[in-house]
Amino acid sequence: MSWHHINTRRISLQMCLFWNRGLGEKAVATYGFGIKKFLNYFDGQKTEYYVPTAEWDAYQDNLRQLLEKNIFVRTIPWEVQRYLERQLERWQTSFPKNLPGMSSGGLLNLQKQVAEEVAWTNSRTWMIYLLNDRIVEKVETMLRERTADDAQVKKYLLNFSSPLEMNGAMKERLALLELSLLRGALSHALFTEKLKSHVERFRHIPMFGFDHDPYPFEHFQNQIFEIEDAAYELAELQKSIRERKGQFETALRELQLAETDPLYDLIHMLKHTVFVRDYRDTLRQKMYLLDRGMYEEIGKRLGELTARETTNLTNEEIADGLQEHATIHFKKLAEERRKGFLILENEAGTEVYTGNEAHEKAKREIHSPPAHREHTLRGQSASSGLAKGRTKIIQTSDDLGKIKDGDVMVTYVTRQDFLPAMRRSAAIVTEEGWITNHAAIIARELGIPCVVGASQATTIFHDGDEAEVDANRGIVRKI
Repeated sequence: MSWHHINTRRISLQMCLFWNRGLGEKAVATYGFGIKKFLNYFDGQKTEYYVPTAEWDAYQDNLRQLLEKNIFVRTIPWEVQRYLERQLERWQTSFPKNLPGMSSGGLLNLQKQVAEEVAWTNSRTWMIYLLNDRIVEKVETMLRERTADDAQVKKYLLNFSSPLEMNGAMKERLALLELSLLRGALSHALFTEKLKSHVERFRHIPMFGFDHDPYPFEHFQNQIFEIEDAAYELAELQKSIRERKGQFETALRELQLAETDPLYDLIHMLKHTVFVRDYRDTLRQKMYLLDRGMYEEIGKRLGELTARETTNLTNEEIADGLQEHATIHFKKLAEERRKGFLILENEAGTEVYTGNEAHEKAKREIHSPPAHREHTLRGQSASSGLAKGRTKIIQTSDDLGKIKDGDVMVTYVTRQDFLPAMRRSAAIVTEEGWITNHAAIIARELGIPCVVGASQATTIFHDGDEAEVDANRGIVRKI
């Protein structure tokens, strides 16, 4: 079978299963179409997410057909936002406060409920994630029908692909800068209390999976001590948002779009979809922080497993363990799964391979493209500028500590918890994405050169290589 690679993340076996249901049966129930077969491969560092090429092409065609329907264009990102907000509110209200006091049966029922809720969440989050590029594609086509000026079209696309509101990580930075300005006027005790409140508000940011770790107090403490000029940085961030709103209004006036014009609706859809794409992360991060506590408690009952180890078990293994039917040594199994796992899932069922067996199965199933031998890569210019620096390869968020001031970050994709490392980077290069992805948007906000969609960048470059990034032309060159 020919597999299409969708993305690379660090996600656990549990999350793979819930992603599959979200893009599969839950997507069909919500939107009328989805994917039926999946391959998820964790190589010991990162998780590769694949679907059949034929199904992927059909899915993209279905997305394009949806964009022909006015009711869909005028409602979908707003519906997704409302659904996820309501779901988080329900979860925060109903989630048990005393997990250690629950029976194993009660804990198992809660795990089943989490599996169901997260799968339904993923039907919406996948739609917003995968729809962005198709909207840009159609907006670009319609813009080119109205102007032959290629530079103007690109300028409009960058404008329409930038949200009018900051994402959760940028709002955290804004709040931290405001807190930094108060340091001199507050006693140490009062400042510490305010910083603790800040931690409670934003500790969820790295929670892109149940097994990820929330930010500790020390993270924010270190961040605030590293701020050099809070007033200047705060003013620049606020200025950036004001200018973005002004540029958007100017672009709409230049295009002279009537509200009945299909392009008018599409542009507003794109603008809000880009916002919801990041906002959905904030909502699910908060959900996953609650869910993490459940996996920690399950792990204790299965043999002192960590949250990361527990989330690499299947639903059936968790159920057998809690019902005391299992003959498995869970600690040993978890250690093997940390070396690697591979999931093959279709309508007939799910197969899970572990450790060396997973790696051997991956070699047979996945056919990687030939290695790129040239020292020059081309991608999409997402934030203009020129930069040079030493490359640091970021496979997952576990590698972010490698980034020092002036390095070039080379990665698959960025997320909100990448922001502190992105701020230190001279430039950002990603393998995935287009001008609507996280790296592109944040790079424009920070004024950092960024090239996205640079295929095989993490393979061609190595830690310490000297690289030149020409983000004006979308070129990355090894010096």
